[in-house]
Amino acid sequence: MKSLLIIALTIIIVAFASASATIIYIPDDYATIQQGIDVSIDGDTVLVYPGTYVENINFYGHNIVLGSLFLTTEDTSYISRTIIDGDSSGSVVTFENGEDSTAIIIGLCIQNGCNIQGGGIHSAGSNPKILNNYICYNLAYLDSQGACSGGGVYCYYSHPQILNNQIFGNRTERNNYMDRGGGISCRESSPRIIGNLIADNIVHGIFGGGIYCYSNSNPIITSNLIEGNRAGDGGGIGCVESSPIIKSNLIINNVGGSSGGGVASFASSNPILYYNVIAGNRGDVGGGIMNSLDCDALIYNNTITGNEADSMGGLYSDYSTPFVINNIICGNESDTDMESYFGSAIVAYNLLGSYYPGEGNYFGEALFRDSENNDYHLMATECGDPYDSRGIDIGHPDILDSLLDCENGLGEIRSDMGAYGGGDSIIVGIYELYEGPPEKYRLFQNHPNPFNAQTTIKYILPEPALVTISIYDILGREIETLTNEPKQAGYHQTIWKADKLPSGMYFYKIRAGEYSESRKMLLLK
Repeated sequence: MKSLLIIALTIIIVAFASASATIIYIPDDYATIQQGIDVSIDGDTVLVYPGTYVENINFYGHNIVLGSLFLTTEDTSYISRTIIDGDSSGSVVTFENGEDSTAIIIGLCIQNGCNIQGGGIHSAGSNPKILNNYICYNLAYLDSQGACSGGGVYCYYSHPQILNNQIFGNRTERNNYMDRGGGISCRESSPRIIGNLIADNIVHGIFGGGIYCYSNSNPIITSNLIEGNRAGDGGGIGCVESSPIIKSNLIINNVGGSSGGGVASFASSNPILYYNVIAGNRGDVGGGIMNSLDCDALIYNNTITGNEADSMGGLYSDYSTPFVINNIICGNESDTDMESYFGSAIVAYNLLGSYYPGEGNYFGEALFRDSENNDYHLMATECGDPYDSRGIDIGHPDILDSLLDCENGLGEIRSDMGAYGGGDSIIVGIYELYEGPPEKYRLFQNHPNPFNAQTTIKYILPEPALVTISIYDILGREIETLTNEPKQAGYHQTIWKADKLPSGMYFYKIRAGEYSESRKMLLLK
């Protein structure tokens, strides 16, 4: 069996480790996971067979891969069958000795941890990769000061990559105003939180049922499903004194008992929210978004609908000057006559549920394709729908839809409003709309990364050029040419479909005139 697994692991080992890397099998080689970690060296893989391992593990600075047989088979059933149980006696997994991004935990069920900070995973001063795990039913409990953070994951001075996990059923201790971050809590940290299910996590106190960021934390929160979380403020996402980038998430059915059912930002937080669907959330004030106390957010191309509140079901902004552009904010319910309260916000080119003064604002019904099943694309007759939504082609005149099809924007003259309209990479400054040609070449990191089967590569050309984009494997062999044709100046993208290739590290390289640049990407099936 071991020889077969060594063959299956070849791609992973090549991608993450040196040629001398060792595979350590648990429990064949060592009875516990911690024993396997202790004898490992950087670049090793600790491979765990199905079973329940009652222990609390610490990487102790070892930059290794720790994973279940999901790593070798891509069979997701191994995740739920390979359990590390913390036995309510501390964090299940700890990174606190400067581990870097080659420290990887993948394909494990991390449960029943109990700690003041990070019941499931505690990361302090480290930057690991946390991939494809179930992080569930962990607890952050009260300390002597009455504070606890991060039922599922806690980050402190850390910048981990938290990708493609299911983080659910975690909680903080009951009824304390200092509780924060039922699913994930970030303090002075800027993790990448991408492609996760973050659901049914609870903060019994105040902040951030799904995700909480505070004290100069600036995470990138992208392409997550954030559903059914609960907190006093910010049922889905809460932030204080932080500026997260919140993009392309589905934030639905969360509850903020006091304010911000979907998202709540307070006290000098300046989040950027774009391309999100924020729907079906509930809060006493600001069912969709609460923005208060010197929070000059940038809120553009979001769909904010179907939220409920006693006061202002859509968006509530007070003592702040956010920019609110190209959004759909309609179909929200409240007990007052006002669907939203914008205060001193700059509000332009939005589709609103009721009249509000401002350049380019419209009011009326949006006409979504199938909101009952969380499909908030705009209806279009050319896509087979019975009506055309009013939100098509009425966005800001300086923003164009970068892709024109039924799954993206439809506007040919201007962008559509809402989460599926607008051009990518149009905003170049916090409050500055792009109005001129790009000034330099740039190749962006592919997204998503890691990816399964398909990823998007974006780039910028400051002038017309013959563009070649090629894909290489870990040995430097060219395996595919994606683009080899003249391109005009501007923003471009291409999609790479790798469904027939094995997991592993790949590289992509662009050549345009005298400019060339390459980046690496990880295919994980």
